[in-house]
Amino acid sequence: MRILTNSIFCAIMTITFACTKTTPVNVDETEQLSLYINDFNYVKGQYYFIDPVYQENYSWVSKSGSYVVHYYDPEKYITEFHLYKSSFGYDNANGSFEAWAVLNPEGRDVSEFNEEAGDYKGYFLSIDPSEYYFSPYLGLIYFQESIDKDEVLAVAYRDSSDQVVGDLDTLGSNMPMLQLIKPMNPRPPDDTWDLSLKSIYQFDLSSLSNIEIKNIQIYYNTGYSLEKYEPESGKSWAEIFYFDLSDHDGMREADGYFDFESQLFDFSTGHLFFPVAQPFCDPDNSNLPYDKRNCDLYQENDIDELESKSKFVIELQYVTR
Repeated sequence: MRILTNSIFCAIMTITFACTKTTPVNVDETEQLSLYINDFNYVKGQYYFIDPVYQENYSWVSKSGSYVVHYYDPEKYITEFHLYKSSFGYDNANGSFEAWAVLNPEGRDVSEFNEEAGDYKGYFLSIDPSEYYFSPYLGLIYFQESIDKDEVLAVAYRDSSDQVVGDLDTLGSNMPMLQLIKPMNPRPPDDTWDLSLKSIYQFDLSSLSNIEIKNIQIYYNTGYSLEKYEPESGKSWAEIFYFDLSDHDGMREADGYFDFESQLFDFSTGHLFFPVAQPFCDPDNSNLPYDKRNCDLYQENDIDELESKSKFVIELQYVTR
């Protein structure tokens, strides 16, 4: 059985999912300008799944009208959650404790752990809940500030089926075991690599004032030009990636404009939320041609390689007073 949540932005930012629609402020228009982001410049170090099962379930989406909402498994709803970090020098930090952090710790014995194989042993501190938001439905963490590359993240939790992952009581164990979700200096071969969500982009709006955001478009970069439409189907790339599913009257028909009522864009932070974990390599998106998919985007961290393999560009259009 699968149950629908609200939009991804509401799901992350609220626990009750009582999310209100946010719209831009109207201003006197004088000139249309644009901001651009390449497909490989997704937000890094802020969004993490707590377990591979939630990363896999993130693709459970319903596309109805202008809304894209996520399903969740009612047996995997998180009822108790603890989040920790570790780094150099934490052994001298007040309140720190020593623990192992490994992927899938349940049923494993400490004698099996091997740091050369990716398991981590170190001193951890509890992270203050004011530093992050957590969706118990999606098993997804959003940090308000990016996590440093040399910081390790680990969790312990209980879900609604009463399954426990990691030690919930770290004080009651001589050597607690935690679920590893981010190692030091993560690399694509790591088993935890896909736990970092790579489908959220941020437009820097901090230096702009008195603007109205008009539209968001996606283009395929041929190397010579930016194509707004997929030539075989004639659909815009914004429609193909679920950002233009209805017109201004709410009818299920693309009209060339981003569906801001879908709440897949946050006006306060400039975050754009693709509703799937790897949008440019989505096997479930039948409208995305195989030869246009960019799966290398999610298995590479060398900037030069990413730039050379980039295929898509995202444009935010706005006007100023």
